[in-house]
Amino acid sequence: MRIMGAFDEQRKHRIAIEKQVVSSQMKESNRGQIMGFIVALIGLSFGSFLVYSGHDVAGASIAGITLVGLVTVFIKGQNRQDKDLKEKDPRQSQ
Repeated sequence: MRIMGAFDEQRKHRIAIEKQVVSSQMKESNRGQIMGFIVALIGLSFGSFLVYSGHDVAGASIAGITLVGLVTVFIKGQNRQDKDLKEKDPRQSQ
Protein backbone atom coordinates (compact mmCIF):
# COMPACT_ATOMS: atom_id res chain seq x y z
CA MET A 1 0.00 0.00 0.00
CA ARG A 2 2.90 2.30 0.68
CA ILE A 3 4.21 1.92 -2.86
CA MET A 4 0.84 2.95 -4.28
CA GLY A 5 0.91 6.08 -2.12
CA ALA A 6 4.38 6.93 -3.44
CA PHE A 7 3.20 6.46 -7.03
CA ASP A 8 0.20 8.70 -6.37
CA GLU A 9 2.44 11.42 -4.89
CA GLN A 10 4.78 11.19 -7.90
CA ARG A 11 1.82 11.48 -10.28
CA LYS A 12 0.50 14.57 -8.49
CA HIS A 13 3.94 16.14 -8.51
CA ARG A 14 4.42 15.47 -12.24
CA ILE A 15 1.03 16.96 -13.05
CA ALA A 16 1.82 20.09 -11.01
CA ILE A 17 5.18 20.51 -12.79
CA GLU A 18 3.56 20.06 -16.21
CA LYS A 19 0.95 22.72 -15.37
CA GLN A 20 3.72 25.14 -14.42
CA VAL A 21 5.63 24.44 -17.64
CA VAL A 22 2.56 24.92 -19.84
CA SER A 23 1.61 28.12 -18.02
CA SER A 24 5.15 29.47 -18.39
CA GLN A 25 5.25 28.64 -22.10
CA MET A 26 1.91 30.35 -22.69
CA LYS A 27 3.09 33.50 -20.90
CA GLU A 28 6.30 33.51 -22.95
CA SER A 29 4.36 33.07 -26.17
CA ASN A 30 1.96 35.88 -25.31
CA ARG A 31 4.83 38.18 -24.38
CA GLY A 32 6.53 37.43 -27.71
CA GLN A 33 3.38 38.17 -29.65
CA ILE A 34 2.90 41.47 -27.86
CA MET A 35 6.51 42.48 -28.49
CA GLY A 36 6.23 41.46 -32.14
CA PHE A 37 3.09 43.52 -32.51
CA ILE A 38 4.79 46.56 -30.97
CA VAL A 39 7.83 46.21 -33.25
CA ALA A 40 5.59 45.81 -36.29
CA LEU A 41 3.49 48.79 -35.32
CA ILE A 42 6.56 50.97 -34.84
CA GLY A 43 8.17 49.84 -38.11
CA LEU A 44 5.05 50.30 -40.19
CA SER A 45 4.21 53.63 -38.53
CA PHE A 46 7.70 54.97 -39.10
CA GLY A 47 7.68 53.77 -42.71
CA SER A 48 4.29 55.40 -43.28
CA PHE A 49 5.48 58.63 -41.70
CA LEU A 50 8.52 58.70 -44.00
CA VAL A 51 6.35 58.11 -47.07
CA TYR A 52 3.99 60.86 -45.92
CA SER A 53 6.98 63.18 -45.39
CA GLY A 54 8.14 62.72 -48.97
CA HIS A 55 10.83 60.08 -48.39
CA ASP A 56 9.13 57.43 -50.48
CA VAL A 57 12.05 55.04 -50.97
CA ALA A 58 13.17 55.08 -47.33
CA GLY A 59 9.63 54.72 -46.01
CA ALA A 60 8.73 51.91 -48.37
CA SER A 61 12.01 50.15 -47.55
CA ILE A 62 11.43 50.29 -43.80
CA ALA A 63 7.81 49.17 -44.10
CA GLY A 64 8.77 46.40 -46.52
CA ILE A 65 11.60 45.14 -44.32
CA THR A 66 9.23 45.11 -41.35
CA LEU A 67 6.68 43.04 -43.26
CA VAL A 68 9.31 40.62 -44.57
CA GLY A 69 10.62 40.18 -41.03
CA LEU A 70 7.15 39.41 -39.70
CA VAL A 71 6.43 36.87 -42.42
CA THR A 72 9.81 35.20 -41.85
CA VAL A 73 9.23 34.88 -38.12
CA PHE A 74 5.74 33.50 -38.70
CA ILE A 75 6.93 30.87 -41.19
CA LYS A 76 9.83 29.79 -38.99
CA GLY A 77 7.47 29.49 -36.03
CA GLN A 78 5.09 27.30 -38.01
CA ASN A 79 7.95 25.08 -39.21
CA ARG A 80 9.20 24.72 -35.64
CA GLN A 81 5.73 23.73 -34.40
CA ASP A 82 5.39 21.16 -37.18
CA LYS A 83 8.82 19.74 -36.35
CA ASP A 84 8.00 19.53 -32.64
CA LEU A 85 4.71 17.77 -33.36
CA LYS A 86 6.41 15.24 -35.63
CA GLU A 87 9.02 14.49 -32.96
CA LYS A 88 6.30 13.90 -30.36
CA ASP A 89 4.09 11.80 -32.63
CA PRO A 90 5.90 9.93 -35.44
CA ARG A 91 2.53 9.13 -37.08
CA GLN A 92 2.27 12.84 -38.02
CA SER A 93 5.06 12.47 -40.60
CA GLN A 94 3.10 10.07 -42.79
